[in-house]
Amino acid sequence: MKTRIGFVSNSSSSSFIAIGKTVALEDVKLTNHTIFIGDSICEGIDIVDVTPEILKRIKTEIKNGRKIRRDWYRFFEVTCVTNKKDDHIAVFPTDVTIKKGTEVFFCEQDYHCTEDPEDFVERYMED
Repeated sequence: MKTRIGFVSNSSSSSFIAIGKTVALEDVKLTNHTIFIGDSICEGIDIVDVTPEILKRIKTEIKNGRKIRRDWYRFFEVTCVTNKKDDHIAVFPTDVTIKKGTEVFFCEQDYHCTEDPEDFVERYMED
């Protein structure tokens, strides 16, 4: 039998820090890395990469009269992100400048996050 000394985790989440800004749905641009910050699930937050497919589905659902349920969700346009979890030190590239109006967002992202348009609609859209 092997014995391990030190930090051991079977966590289903991952820590990260993102620098960027909150944007409205109508201001989401596919040329930028945008995430949807959603519900708490299992051991963290549902962080959804806003892909062209997910963005198109959201806009189609809204055009058809549905809305995103929950008041506190947000779309976040990411300038820089790190997930240096091993030594708990956040390391960003040296060319990152935090400007006025920029937000720093820390999160525990759950590994069971929404990955496709159907999951998004099921989890977040209501009539």
